[in-house]
Amino acid sequence: MKYLNYILIIILLLSNVKADCLSMYSSYYNYQENFDLFDYVFGDDNCCDEFPVPLCGDDRIYFEKEDYADYTDSDNWDVISPNVAITRANSRGLYNAVVETEYQSGSPVGTLWSYSMYFGATPSTSIAPTPPYVNWTTWAYVNTSNQPFVRSMYSIEDDSYYDFLVTGWTQGDGDGGATWPGSQDGNGTGNGGGFSYYRSGPIDYSANIINITDVPNDQGGRVYINFKRSMVDVNSHPHGLDIYTVQRLGGPNNWVNIGSMGATGEQTYTYEATTLADSSVHGDGLIAFRVIAQSFYPDLVEVSTSAVGYSVDNISPSVPQGLSLQWVSGNIELYWDSPLDNDFHYFILERSSVESFESFEPYHTIENYYLDQNVYDNQIYYYRLRSVDYNGNMSDYTELLSSNMMSADNSYLPNTFSLHQNYPNPFNPKTQIRYDIKNDVNVRIDIYDLNGNMIKTLINENQSVGYKSIYWDATNDYGQKVSTGVYIYTIQADNYFRSRKMLFLK
Repeated sequence: MKYLNYILIIILLLSNVKADCLSMYSSYYNYQENFDLFDYVFGDDNCCDEFPVPLCGDDRIYFEKEDYADYTDSDNWDVISPNVAITRANSRGLYNAVVETEYQSGSPVGTLWSYSMYFGATPSTSIAPTPPYVNWTTWAYVNTSNQPFVRSMYSIEDDSYYDFLVTGWTQGDGDGGATWPGSQDGNGTGNGGGFSYYRSGPIDYSANIINITDVPNDQGGRVYINFKRSMVDVNSHPHGLDIYTVQRLGGPNNWVNIGSMGATGEQTYTYEATTLADSSVHGDGLIAFRVIAQSFYPDLVEVSTSAVGYSVDNISPSVPQGLSLQWVSGNIELYWDSPLDNDFHYFILERSSVESFESFEPYHTIENYYLDQNVYDNQIYYYRLRSVDYNGNMSDYTELLSSNMMSADNSYLPNTFSLHQNYPNPFNPKTQIRYDIKNDVNVRIDIYDLNGNMIKTLINENQSVGYKSIYWDATNDYGQKVSTGVYIYTIQADNYFRSRKMLFLK
């Protein structure tokens, strides 16, 4: 029992840590001077693991200029971009060494500052409760407790935001003001110009696409877009994030919205997106996607870096049905049913003289008929058939079909009644209807329209066992051409009855 109590205590402690981090995270974006960002980032609570802020990132840098260091030497500048390099002389405030030689009113030129963290605020525009981005001087002396303080900077030329955690600032004046943490020169005439801070890289609140993977076990046309949440996608955030919108590249610079999902504070998200094409032997199928993180107040729109992926048709087509043969004038006629799959590409018919198919002759066709004229007496031939779709997937083989041209038995004869799909279908001017008869019987084949009216009787007679076929030329019993449309053909043989549809086009 005592171990259980220990476990409960640990769970409670961890819960409190996460709750504290959540509260601190909210405070970070609704900044209070007493918020200890240093502890948040570098403390033992691992807040960065659960609720990252810009200074948690791997691109965080530490910069320090020591007291009285040569401020004209670029080694003592924090070169942030080609447009901004921050330093300080032996007294007064910061300036931009790229465009300035000393501190002046409006320094650092080319930058604006806020005592709160960036959250999509337009520089110099107050969007409550986010303070405006203004001149550095406005906020330079907010800190009076000689403790680390936070500033956010906007680089105007670069259109980029950065967060600063100032950890040291030598201050004082001719009257011998306080020093933190440096020291004056001893006579109260200078302060050394020392300062130090941690700085984030350019702040990016966009989602981050982790990968794009194919949806498995489907007919293609779909992928999973897996992405990491935006940094501000936390329920307790004072502004919050509303939605993620997924876009697909439909042409040069033509990004199209294909769907959206709510921002709910998850560490990662998965969105199932449609593609424009599958990857196959006929093309690479690469398609670009991106994710937009959006909050409606204040107006935040962050676009992720695009990523590419592809979908795959990984379902094999159906095994062909109805493979049969018959002998006609010393040749072998093979028939099978029309394909059932929408993505059907072609059939592969294989013939071998050995049952093991150690060697074989393949024949590719889109038809469901083949006349094998290369046959010889006293030779057994084996046949098998498979389907191939447009993405190169192959079906399993049919069962082996064999024949002996001089066989005395009837092993090659059908052992069931069957009615096969007509070919061609749709058709004009005529189509072939194949059927199998397993014993001598009266056979009747009729044509009907969709209203159930009989159009024509093709055959009504006794027939012997075998593989049979008959043609219909789209005429009725009076020899008149029928109208374009769908028709039903039926067979009745003994107790066997079956019907199928066919389409006549003029």
